[in-house]
Amino acid sequence: MRWKRASLVAEATQYRPSFSDLAAEYVLSLPKRRQRTVMDRAHELARYPFLESDYRLADTDGRMVDHLLVHGILYS
Repeated sequence: MRWKRASLVAEATQYRPSFSDLAAEYVLSLPKRRQRTVMDRAHELARYPFLESDYRLADTDGRMVDHLLVHGILYS
């Protein structure tokens, strides 16, 4: 039982995908199979958030934002 509790704590600290309203609307407009692909990649990136990005750009506040292009979808 002790191990199970520790794994629940570990799961709670994992990253989760987050989409803007516009991105969510776009994903919902896709065919179901494409939606699943996009969501699978988003969850994979949440599990491994430090993958090397394709390129970096500064946002309006000057912070560097990593961008990863996967199957025609840009994740930032």
